[in-house]
Amino acid sequence: TVETESQYYAIDQPYDEETLISIGNMVARIWNPSLPIKAIIADLDHVVWGGVWVEDGAGGVLLGNTGEGRIYLDVQRWLLARRNEGILLGICSHNTLNNIEHALSTHPNMLLRPETIHAIRSSEGSKATAVESMINHWAFSPENILVLDDDPLDRFEIKQRFPAMNVPDLPDRPERYMTFLQN
Repeated sequence: TVETESQYYAIDQPYDEETLISIGNMVARIWNPSLPIKAIIADLDHVVWGGVWVEDGAGGVLLGNTGEGRIYLDVQRWLLARRNEGILLGICSHNTLNNIEHALSTHPNMLLRPETIHAIRSSEGSKATAVESMINHWAFSPENILVLDDDPLDRFEIKQRFPAMNVPDLPDRPERYMTFLQN
């Protein structure tokens, strides 16, 4: 539609701003046909909290409003923001299911709680097998899933099994996580 007749005659532009934005978005989708992320699967140790739960326990993991613990709260806030956008959240960890549920339920600074997670898998064996279980549970294509894991061997195994899955290499330093996630 034409916003005004003068716009049409002045610049020979038959479309209003809203129509131009819609056309631009359509062209962008054609040029970048990547499928939308429908689910994020996150590791726990060194991704959702600092440290290793089984070794450090609740009092030893870094998660709080000061120092390095703030990094992990920001990661959890980012994950919850994605959840609020309609993206499913999954946890896949080498921790036992009991430790995972205990950590999510009881840590005083934990923002992620069992009710905010759509699927939890303990991967005492192969992470790729646990990820596959989540894919089957959700009935999503691997291309629709983002996996956040700090372990290069776990990432390699997942990439080998699911080459089209989004499994980025996280920064070596946790203080760079948020810049990475926001870009």
